[in-house]
Amino acid sequence: MPINIYSNDPSKEDETVAWLCDDSWSLCEQMYALEDWLKKEGKKLPSGDYVADVGICGRSDFSEGAGGGAAFPPEAMAIMAEKGIHLFLSEYPGDEDEKPAEPDGCTTRD
Repeated sequence: MPINIYSNDPSKEDETVAWLCDDSWSLCEQMYALEDWLKKEGKKLPSGDYVADVGICGRSDFSEGAGGGAAFPPEAMAIMAEKGIHLFLSEYPGDEDEKPAEPDGCTTRD
């Protein structure tokens, strides 16, 4: 599921700002893409009212105690706060045979 970033300003009728991670259900991949987009493009946005809607579904390979997930750095969160970007995590049921498994070592980034 992609990340849909859009204006939440009623006068702009949910205008799409960016579309990231087409067809990816990997939370780590999505959060890294959002972080990169914020640092490169998001900081250029005028302050306003925006939504970054990240579509997720449960991992098929998750077992109790497995842990893992994405870490979102303060720099990216600061850009979101400065620009007025709300983070929505939209959970969807998924066909576990079609979605990719979460990559190993996902909690850290080079």
